[in-house]
Amino acid sequence: MRKANISPDQDAITAEVEIAAPPERVFQALTDPAQARRWLSGPGFELKIWEMDARLGGKWRFLCKESGGHANKYNVDEFDHCGEIIEIDPPRLLVYTWITNFHDDPSRKTVVRWELTPTATGTHLKVTHSGLAQEPKARGDYAQGWPGFLEAVKNHAEKQPASGGAITFITPDEDAVVSEVHIAAPPERVFKALIDPKQVTQWWTSEQCQIESFEFEPRRGGHWRYDSKQSTLNVHGVSKFHCEGEVLEYEPPHLLAYTWIANWHDDGAQRTTVRWELTRSGQGTALKVTHSGLKKLPAARKDYSGGWPGVVGQLKKFVEGQ
Repeated sequence: MRKANISPDQDAITAEVEIAAPPERVFQALTDPAQARRWLSGPGFELKIWEMDARLGGKWRFLCKESGGHANKYNVDEFDHCGEIIEIDPPRLLVYTWITNFHDDPSRKTVVRWELTPTATGTHLKVTHSGLAQEPKARGDYAQGWPGFLEAVKNHAEKQPASGGAITFITPDEDAVVSEVHIAAPPERVFKALIDPKQVTQWWTSEQCQIESFEFEPRRGGHWRYDSKQSTLNVHGVSKFHCEGEVLEYEPPHLLAYTWIANWHDDGAQRTTVRWELTRSGQGTALKVTHSGLKKLPAARKDYSGGWPGVVGQLKKFVEGQ
């Protein structure tokens, strides 16, 4: 078992590990509730809740209990942890406050800081838990516990498929949804898949929401349009989805931006903007899509934070399969 270090002032615990997986995949394991529930599950305790709103100011919560019903030295039935994200820079940095019911002072705010550094073989992951100078009992347990957490993250991330999903977050001003993914194909091929109607109709579709048509004029000032078939989904009373707009920026194969007007928005006339950025990364492409202008569309913003990861995932699967 790896060991954690306690700082000379007894205020912080630090633990580190090397993971044979890229920072994007490790970061997602730390922030995606579905993944966290898998790597946090263990024989010693029962995981009941893991929630995280992965944005600046977002809340998180982790609730568990020891299995077997045995008494513990803290005299709590369940271990309840919660806090707020105070720094987030995917996929390199995640910092949040940590408040728990088993501390000597249950209202004391401590801080957990995750730092992810890319290496030749994957990711160097470092966690620092500070603010523990007045929590000697918990500090000793954290010194034993954090190395186990890192080992669990490592085992999970290294077993995840190399084509792991997108990193997605809402910007601090709540105006935009950003989704990023690495695609094992050159920017030229990815860009073509974004603008060629024949290709778009193959990947921008699903069983629940099948595409009917896609039109795109590949030039600045050009018009684009998307229409779906009648869908089993219903958003604000709309089940046949339509969106359209004008191309604002067109610089193949690195940049594409257009306005986005959708009939399922709270305000069907509201103009938002979608911006695709493609950066060459080794033999592949670092793809970033930013959907902005959503500050006054909270319902749509929430839907897009769940929707864009699926869209870029479908694009990735399609392009890498060509």
